[in-house]
Amino acid sequence: MVVSEERGFRFFSSERAFDSLDGGHFGSARAAERAARALVERRRHAGSRAAYHLGACPVSFGKAVLS
Repeated sequence: MVVSEERGFRFFSSERAFDSLDGGHFGSARAAERAARALVERRRHAGSRAAYHLGACPVSFGKAVLS
């Protein structure tokens, strides 16, 4: 969830997957959304690399939904 503040937007995590962004300040709601999507992509990519090295299928993290 992204909440408007006097000088930007504050991110509040509603899922453990986004806890690293919790309390983060962003210049725009779009910037917060990009950060959440980037986090999902990094984890998806890291999961794919780990699965590749282990000979398993990549891990799926789903899509981020911001309100």
